[in-house]
Amino acid sequence: MKEASSRYVDQITLEKLLSEKLEKVHHFPETGLNFPGGLFDDFNEYSQRVEQSLATGKAPLATSENGYLFNSLVPSIHTENQSIPVHVFLSATPKMNLVFYHGLFEENREIYHFLFSNLNRLGISVFLCTMPYHYERMPAPSAFSGEFFWSAYFERTRNAFKQAVYDLHYIAAWVSHTFTCPAVTGGFSMGGAVALIHASLCHRPNGVVALNPAVSLSDIVWDSPLCRTIKADYKQAGYELKQLQNAYADFEPICYAQPQTPAEKIFLGYGCYDLVTSPDLYRSLVKHWDLCHTMEYKSGHLNLLRVPRVANDLYNFWYNTEAEHHERSQQISF
Repeated sequence: MKEASSRYVDQITLEKLLSEKLEKVHHFPETGLNFPGGLFDDFNEYSQRVEQSLATGKAPLATSENGYLFNSLVPSIHTENQSIPVHVFLSATPKMNLVFYHGLFEENREIYHFLFSNLNRLGISVFLCTMPYHYERMPAPSAFSGEFFWSAYFERTRNAFKQAVYDLHYIAAWVSHTFTCPAVTGGFSMGGAVALIHASLCHRPNGVVALNPAVSLSDIVWDSPLCRTIKADYKQAGYELKQLQNAYADFEPICYAQPQTPAEKIFLGYGCYDLVTSPDLYRSLVKHWDLCHTMEYKSGHLNLLRVPRVANDLYNFWYNTEAEHHERSQQISF
């Protein structure tokens, strides 16, 4: 895609989001930035809870032929945020299931229809999960989708990100338990960051895909035009970048030395004209984790979802890694 049009789409979207939503709200780190213990210290305990829940045979509510409603296993102070809508885009010839998270502040799932229809054609069914405080999970006091997920109210942001990771783990485990096709996790933008942190905490045997993922959240808060008002709220409260870097370390992919999921099981695709996240941040994670399955597209942040070859690249990544895994298994068996 052309550089000028890619940047134009990002610029117009950013200006509209800032003027119509973000500039109208303000949040502050009311409880500070320092909390005892690691954010994911109880991940193994949570994983056991998920397995116990699956063993009971308790299923999510089927809301339609192509929809489910899960009950989050992570307590929330907002009732609306306790439920997790999952929209399913089924392939007529399923070979793989992709459990996928959307991006930050989104209010229109239709932006994924081009990508998902191409994935369906290739035999990939998509389970589009709803992140905390977005879409139907938005509480009544929230002015827009995602407001309570990402702001300078650090404690709520921290807890929401943890819930997103744990919800993804739960839904991916249910999909693996319920369907015969392999389950791959993934996401776009902030959803990609969640998928990468999940991959950092546990081994995803069938792979992980991240498209334009948030790699260094503190740098994005400080430098991205998307987070201009959030940065201003932090500065008004007396905080600077170094303090944010220390606070965000638990949920920044770049702060993990190596993920639990092997590098060869991770696909990272990004747009080289991105105005939301600097492409250099994507490249820094590629180098830091020594990722071998990466693709740079001639697109911006948003119109990456309309690059025709993305679906084929995701399918080829999964197919090739599955083939390599099968070959290794055969060698071991002999």
